[in-house]
Amino acid sequence: MRSKLTSALALGAMLLATGCATSKEAGVRQGLIRFGLSEPMARCMAAPMADSLSIAQLKRLDAASKELRQPVDEIRVTELATRLGRLNDPEIVLVMAGAAAECSFGAR
Repeated sequence: MRSKLTSALALGAMLLATGCATSKEAGVRQGLIRFGLSEPMARCMAAPMADSLSIAQLKRLDAASKELRQPVDEIRVTELATRLGRLNDPEIVLVMAGAAAECSFGAR
């Protein structure tokens, strides 16, 4: 009985962790789309960014994407890097650039 309970708790923890990761990734994807990246590029870049950035950095990224005064049709990754550079957090730009490079060259 105890091993069944332990297994159920472990499964529940895994599902909860997966749900959190998925929601973080979805949030990053939506933020990147708000910044003006295409949906396929944002989808590709979201997972590595969600995995590499802290919760505080992800919140800053989300807040910055929501502060756009006008909708953006589509921007280049270099323009996104410039916009993210205004957050004064080089790690965000570095992680974004790495994810963009992976996605651009088909590594993901």
